[in-house]
Amino acid sequence: MGVGQLRTVALREARYFMKEYRDVIQEAPFQFQADMLFVVRAIGMLSGMAAALDPDFDVWAKTLPYARQYAKEALEEGWPEWLQIAFNPLQSAFRLPGRMEQTLNQARRGKLVVRVSLAPDTRKCLNRLNRSVNRLSLMLLGTGFILASAILYTGRPDETGWTVPAVLAALVFIRAMGNSGE
Repeated sequence: MGVGQLRTVALREARYFMKEYRDVIQEAPFQFQADMLFVVRAIGMLSGMAAALDPDFDVWAKTLPYARQYAKEALEEGWPEWLQIAFNPLQSAFRLPGRMEQTLNQARRGKLVVRVSLAPDTRKCLNRLNRSVNRLSLMLLGTGFILASAILYTGRPDETGWTVPAVLAALVFIRAMGNSGE
């Protein structure tokens, strides 16, 4: 397929894709590395230039020999790494029964120790929740003192007994507001 034909097909497919998946594309948090964006932009510009110069130019016929040669060289140079990547899971699979036996023996002897810790984000959320619960508890206590003060005041406004719960309410509210920034 020539570049000119590929261009019309690509535009038609891009329109269909955008129409079909517009909501997903707009709401999903896609992130691209800057290098990848530059490569895509360069490919777009080169394909546009090729379509303008020769609409019958077949990009794939010209690039496939280079791609095959590159893949062949990459495989020839990187075969030790590929072999190691393939060998690692096998090596782990052979060691697994011995490790499982060690773990079971430790469990039978009562020497198995399991350490669990919270993720930092989870720990922060729990601390924030703990502060909120403490602040809410103090606010409820302060509200109780205000109600007690109001009841005492309405019962006997000429006596000063209502001032003690009012002062305690003020102190509790001040303490609760001090907890908000911790």
